[in-house]
Amino acid sequence: MPAKRPGQPWVHGTYVICLDRPGTVKVTDVRFESGNLDVTDWAIRPNPAAEGRLLAGDVPGRFASQNIKSTGTTLTRVCDSQGANTYEVVLQLRAGKTTTQGTNIEVLYTSGGREQTLTLPDRVVMCMRPERPNCA
Repeated sequence: MPAKRPGQPWVHGTYVICLDRPGTVKVTDVRFESGNLDVTDWAIRPNPAAEGRLLAGDVPGRFASQNIKSTGTTLTRVCDSQGANTYEVVLQLRAGKTTTQGTNIEVLYTSGGREQTLTLPDRVVMCMRPERPNCA
């Protein structure tokens, strides 16, 4: 993602999750497993693709400018074979003074009184100009 200035906000999404069996899950945090990319906020919402709308993707701006609102942190939707009964996890990121990156998104949650972590494999690099050759 090409940042134009330090502190520039970016919306980063397109992670789809759901429960593997009936129950209730309370999400407590969403963060990178490692790296120095700043997650300033996160949201979980019903998958907009199920209603024919686009997932968040990677766009400059804040949640409000992209009309992204969290529907809460309690998840109850069980996965179905069509993938329609899912949630999208969306991150609000902030550019650093230099190129920053984060590896693997961790969704921390509580289920049945136990704290657990779901790891979503990914590597996100936010490039600061003119450092673009360092981006991969």
